[in-house]
Amino acid sequence: MKNKQWMLRAVGVISALALGLGGLAACGNSSSAESKNGRVYYLNKKAEEQSTWVKLGKAFEKETGIPVQIQTGGTDYDATLRSELSKKAAPTMFQADGPSFMSSFKKYAKDLSNSDIYKQLDKNYKNRVLTNDEGKPIAIPYATESYGIIYNKSLLKKYFDASWSTVKSAEDINNFKALKTVADEIQAHKDEIWRQGSVQLRRSRHQLGFPL
Repeated sequence: MKNKQWMLRAVGVISALALGLGGLAACGNSSSAESKNGRVYYLNKKAEEQSTWVKLGKAFEKETGIPVQIQTGGTDYDATLRSELSKKAAPTMFQADGPSFMSSFKKYAKDLSNSDIYKQLDKNYKNRVLTNDEGKPIAIPYATESYGIIYNKSLLKKYFDASWSTVKSAEDINNFKALKTVADEIQAHKDEIWRQGSVQLRRSRHQLGFPL
């Protein structure tokens, strides 16, 4: 059924998570809660998403008959994950926050090259999967975050135009040292920048015919 296919895909997405269904079964792990078709045990890092995962798990279990356990990792997810992975009934899926985290747990991960969820990814997302030492995909991205700098263009223009500024363009703020230099120099000359801004504001008000 269409609904069943959607549920399978939805639960498959949390293998971003890295192990994939049955990934630990080959290591001899089992559970009394398993059905003849296996089980799903997802160790969730995001406590604020727990209720959503529980609802999804219940729907999947009702649809397939496969037992589903959704557990949060607590305040120290790393420690909880290590503890849970050492157990006989270890998680079948867990979250991995980037390559540095995954490097600690890749020995548990399953090659997802032939999985349906991996095949459904477009080229952009296939380039973002976490891989093992052989370059095989072992974690499927289900959320991506980008980082950047939000800045005041007017303020930075005053800074770039100043004779004392070290950094001369936004493109040059591409590392922490440059960012710190800009912040420190703006702070050191804040009174001068403020006076310059005040003069420009007075000129603008005068041109518009407002009383100064």
